[in-house]
Formats: sequence, structure tokens, C-alpha cells
Amino acid sequence: MTDDYYTIVRGRPYRAADGVTTVRVRLDGEFDLAARPALIDELTAAAGDGTRILVDLDRVTMLDSEAIGALLAGFEAVRHDATRFRLANARGVVRRVLDISGLSFLFATDPAAG
Repeated sequence: MTDDYYTIVRGRPYRAADGVTTVRVRLDGEFDLAARPALIDELTAAAGDGTRILVDLDRVTMLDSEAIGALLAGFEAVRHDATRFRLANARGVVRRVLDISGLSFLFATDPAAG
């Protein structure tokens, strides 16, 4: 889904090197209140596609509390089954927001996933 300042791209499921079926959701731009519904929809849809959801934050330039809430909703959507929820490539201000909020410990943050 695309808006003027953010993009969400959910890739096709693939088998990662560790054998786990993975769905990569790539985020690009600024994520705030306006992006929240689309982000929740994509993360929830991805939950049905694989056993690991990998949210790639490499191109995210801003993440506010509403977007953090959307990430939590994605985590909650898969928490009760065998699906794993992982953040990748959180750098700079995005990493700092996750660290300050305490969420870098909640998520299995993988700085080098690609």
C-alpha cells in the first residue's frame, strides 16, 4: 500500500537459510497515525503466510507511537501460534526509538538480517 510518505511491501513467502518459511515486510518512509491501519493490515495478512515475519526497517525515517502500536499489533497477531516476529535493520533514530521504548527487547531485533 502506498501513501505520499510511506510504502509497505509484503513479499512472497520464501524458505530462509535456516529452513524457516519467512515473509519479509519492507517499510519505507515515515510511519505515524496515518500509516497505522495499513501497517496493521499488512502485518496481520503476513501472519497467515509464513512461520516468521521479518519486518525490514532499513528505509524507515520516522516511527511514532502509533506505528509502534501497529508493530505491537503485528506481534500480538502471531504471538499465540508458532509464528516468529522479527525486526531487521533498525538503525539510527528508529533503533533509538525502539531502545527508549523498551521494545528492542520485546522483539527479536536482528540488525544484520537481509
